[in-house]
Amino acid sequence: MKKIIYKTLTILILAVLLVLTFKVRYQMYLKSNHPTGLDGYYYALQAKSFAETGKLENPDIETGYYLCGMFAKICGDPIKGVKLCDACTSVMTCFAVFLLLLTATKNVFFAFLGFLLTAASPSFTLMGINYINNQIGLMFLMLFVMVLIFLNENYKSLKRFEKIFYTFGAVLLFVLSGLSHKVTFVYSVFVLGIFLLSKSKNVLKVLWEKKWMLVTALSVFAVCAVGGVMFVKLHSPRFLNSFKLWNLPLSNHRMLESQLSRFGIVEIWLYYVTAWAGGIFFAITKKHARLLALAIPVVFFLFWNPDSDMGLRMIQNTVVVGIPVSVYLLWSLAESKIPFKLQNGICAFLCLPVLYITFLTPALYEPRRDPPYEKYKRIVKDVELGDNSLLIAHLGLNHVYTYYKNLRDCLNWNCDFEVKDNDVWRLAYGADEGRVKMVLMNSEKFAWPQIAEQVSEVSLDYILIKEELWQEYLLLEDKEIAETFNNWYNPHEARPEFIRKKRKA
Repeated sequence: MKKIIYKTLTILILAVLLVLTFKVRYQMYLKSNHPTGLDGYYYALQAKSFAETGKLENPDIETGYYLCGMFAKICGDPIKGVKLCDACTSVMTCFAVFLLLLTATKNVFFAFLGFLLTAASPSFTLMGINYINNQIGLMFLMLFVMVLIFLNENYKSLKRFEKIFYTFGAVLLFVLSGLSHKVTFVYSVFVLGIFLLSKSKNVLKVLWEKKWMLVTALSVFAVCAVGGVMFVKLHSPRFLNSFKLWNLPLSNHRMLESQLSRFGIVEIWLYYVTAWAGGIFFAITKKHARLLALAIPVVFFLFWNPDSDMGLRMIQNTVVVGIPVSVYLLWSLAESKIPFKLQNGICAFLCLPVLYITFLTPALYEPRRDPPYEKYKRIVKDVELGDNSLLIAHLGLNHVYTYYKNLRDCLNWNCDFEVKDNDVWRLAYGADEGRVKMVLMNSEKFAWPQIAEQVSEVSLDYILIKEELWQEYLLLEDKEIAETFNNWYNPHEARPEFIRKKRKA
C-alpha cells in the first residue's frame, strides 16, 4: 500500500512540475509578439512553409524545424506553433533528465533535483530562446543515455521482444539526437563509445599487453581526429575559432556575460567545479567509475572560447549536459557517506529554492535584446516585389521578409546564381535616397526614369534599390564612402562554400 501511495504521489508531483514548467516557459515566450531570439523568424518561416506546403522553405535534416511545423499546423499560427514547440520540448528535456537520473540512481529525490535544476538553469532557459534545435537535440540525447543505462542494467532479464524494443528505441534516439544538432551528434557518439567500452571487459588491459592492437587503436583514433578536424573545417568552420584559454574571471568576457547573464556565469562555475572535483575523486577512489570520470574532460571542456558564438553555445551545452552528470556524482558520493533518509531530506530541501528560481527564469528573457522585429515588420510591409524576385537584406530582416511576403526568397549574401529577368533587389542600410539618385545620374548605363522608379526610401534607415543599380552606385560613389557600406547590415560577400553545399544537398 505504501508503495502505491508513494508512486501515485511521485506521478502527481511530476505532473504538477511539468504543467508549471510549461506555463512558466510559455508565458516567458509570450513577452514578445514575435518569435524569440536571434533566429526566431527563421524557425517561424520554416514552420510556416512546412505547415502550408508539407516541406521546408530551406531544406534541412534538423528535426526541430519539422516539430515546429507540426505545432504550427495544429494551432494554425506558425509563430505560436514555434513558441509551443519550444515550451514543450523545454519541459520534455527536463522530464528526460528526470528519467535519466531515476534510471541511473533509482532515487526519485535526486531525479526531481535534476529536473528542477534543468528547469531553473539560466543557460538552458536562454538556449531555448535562441537555439531550439540544440534544445531538442539535448532532449533526445538525455533519453538515449537513459535507454542505454536501462539496457546495461536489465538486458539479461528482458524478454526477447523487450530487448528488440529497447534496442530499437536506443538506435532511434541516437539517430534523432544526431539529426537534431551537430553538437548532440558528437555527444551521442561519445556516449555510445563509453557504453561499448564499458561492455568490453579488460579492453584497456588487452590493448596494453598486445602492442600492435594499441598502435592500431591509436592510429585509428589519430585518423578519425584529423578527419574530424578537416570535416569541421569544410562544413562548419565556425568551430575552428571556438577554442581559447579562459581569461578569469569569466565576467571579463563581455559576450559571455551579455548572453548568459551573471547568473549564468555563477552556474558555469558551479557545475564545472562540482564535476571536475567529483570526477577526480571517483577516478582515484572508485575503479568501477573511471569510465564515467573519462566523460568529465570531454563534457566539461576547459578551452571553449567564450568570445565566439560557437564557443558560447558549447559552454551552454556543457552546463545542460553537466546537470545530470553533476547530480549523479553527488548521489554517488551521498550514497556511500550519508544515511538514505538524510539524503532524501537534504535533496528535498534543495529542491524548494530551485523550484522558486524556476519561477524567476522569465526575467532572463528581455525582448529588447532580440533583433528589432517590429521595425523590420514595418519595413517589409511596404516592399512589394514579384513572386520570382530575389531580395537581398541583412540577417534577421531577410527572414522577416520571407515570413510575411508569401515565403519569397531573401538572401543575406550577394547573389551568386541567376535570377529570372535579373529581378534582384536590395534593402540597403544607411544609404540616402537623394544621394544615391544624384550619384547614379552620372551613370551611362541607366537612364533617369529607371533610377527614379527603382530607388525608393522605405524607412529612415533603409532604401529599396535594384541590385544592378546598387552595384553601379558603389562604383560611382567616392571610394571612402562606398567602403562604409561594406558592413554586416549591407551584405557584400558571396555565400561560403559550406553553406552552398548544404543548400545543394
